[in-house]
Amino acid sequence: FYLKKYTEREAKDNISIYKDDSGYSMMSEDGRDLSIPSHIDTTITLLATYSNGGLQALYKDNWYDVPSVMGSLLMMSGGLIEELCDKKMPPLRHRVIDIKTDRYSTPILL
Repeated sequence: FYLKKYTEREAKDNISIYKDDSGYSMMSEDGRDLSIPSHIDTTITLLATYSNGGLQALYKDNWYDVPSVMGSLLMMSGGLIEELCDKKMPPLRHRVIDIKTDRYSTPILL
């Protein structure tokens, strides 16, 4: 595992990382900047978000804020897991809203 630091970025920084033709949108529906666009992971991800907000999950076509609780782990299944279990465990589509400050998370990919 590793500690990942997401540093505050300006919208112009996102455009240089995710070009218009990449298929990724770096803006939420309500106009907020995203620091990580909408995606699903491949396998199983355990994520420690510490007390950093910004993580959102898609459920029934709506984005919901995922509470960040210090000392907890969030488990997300990915696309490969969906295939391995005959589509009985769908992957979690998620993204990160830019909270305009440094944000730390520790993903553990299994």
